[in-house]
Amino acid sequence: MFKLPKIVQALIDEGPDIALILFFAAVASLVVRLLFKKVKDIIIERMNKRGDSTAFDTERNVKTIESVLERSVRLFIWTSAVLACLNKLHIDISPILTGAGVVGLAVGFGSQTIIKDVIAGLFLLIENQIRINDSVMINNVAGAVEEVNLRTTVIRAENGALHIFPNGSISSIANFSRQYAFYVLEYNISTSADPKKAFEVLTRIVDEMREEPEYKAILLAPVEIHGVDKIRESAVGLRARIKTIPGRNFSVGREINRRVLTRFPAEGVQLSNADVNVHIAGGELAGAAQAALTRENIKAIVREIQREDAAIEAIAGPAE
Repeated sequence: MFKLPKIVQALIDEGPDIALILFFAAVASLVVRLLFKKVKDIIIERMNKRGDSTAFDTERNVKTIESVLERSVRLFIWTSAVLACLNKLHIDISPILTGAGVVGLAVGFGSQTIIKDVIAGLFLLIENQIRINDSVMINNVAGAVEEVNLRTTVIRAENGALHIFPNGSISSIANFSRQYAFYVLEYNISTSADPKKAFEVLTRIVDEMREEPEYKAILLAPVEIHGVDKIRESAVGLRARIKTIPGRNFSVGREINRRVLTRFPAEGVQLSNADVNVHIAGGELAGAAQAALTRENIKAIVREIQREDAAIEAIAGPAE
């Protein structure tokens, strides 16, 4: 009598059980997908209510976490189902389990860094520390966030360089795009200028900008006057700061600096001058010499005198 191969006979005998196992695996996989989708929608809704990030960034971050966890759970379900089917077919699965254990151990030892990066990336996304397009400084490198992945974070620096950080290597993050930002205003005025008047002019400049349509929604508060910060022989250092929406502090600060450059002198507030003033007594010739002397000219004159002295000493010998 013709005898069927063992595996075919086992497939016929255990066919209903195998079909039932695969059916339950498919149902469990579908339930996991729907469950994770529902949980994802709930998390996105709650995070949007908190207002910590835009709806687009929130959905992107949560979807990254959801897809990774969902794939992991579904892989476990189907791996268990396949091993159960092999057992039903009277196939010894102990070598498979042993081999998988050895391979898993080797991979575990060889991929500790990857696991560290993935875990760090999970916390980075769960805690919503950074988002796409945020202005950040990661490990003392500043730039705009272009990608937040499970294993790496990618930022674009101001000079165009693309920096890719494994999440496990990120030791510090400074996020400049949360709620508001500051720009520190620092000016050096002449020691003869009045600091009080300088601050009054600066306040008027910022108040005028707050009324302009271009800056009305960007400047969140009047200028904060910190006062006289430093006093030097040739200058007095003033310090203040402005509060803006995230990401616009530097552009607004540059515009204020541009206006200060013209308004301070027009209002009688003399900015500090690093040139050295040398006064020469005596008539129109002295006035012409005074106008011609600058710091670089003085340096050149001193160097020329030193060279002439050295030449004279070489010819006549050192003076007794």
